[in-house]
Amino acid sequence: MFMKCKSGSMMKLLPVLLGVVVVVIMTSMYLGFMADYDNREYADYLAREYILRMESKGYMSRQDGYELINKLQERGFYNVNFSGSTTTPPGYGKEITLSINAKVKIKKYMINKLLDVTDLTESSQIRIVKKSTAKY
Repeated sequence: MFMKCKSGSMMKLLPVLLGVVVVVIMTSMYLGFMADYDNREYADYLAREYILRMESKGYMSRQDGYELINKLQERGFYNVNFSGSTTTPPGYGKEITLSINAKVKIKKYMINKLLDVTDLTESSQIRIVKKSTAKY
């Protein structure tokens, strides 16, 4: 009436459990990587949006600069500056440049031992440069 447990049946389950743990660790590392990648893509999206604004005005206005800084800071960027960007009207048909320099915190993962994963937070410098022609 009572079922007896066969000897060694838990040892057959150990590789499956180890596999599940490894998959969970790899999935969490992947999701962390994708979050960092998403921040970079968002900054590139904003750069495209603001270079299109600059095309119609001819330069980066102070108000647009403050808005862009605020949007980037909301996503975790810091030390944002636009050195190298066009800040005065260059004239119709001239080249305009948007240069975004910023730092962002990213997560790095280290696998020390068999199942010991350590996550480290480091700063990463990003630089995005977009060029176009003034059309105002």
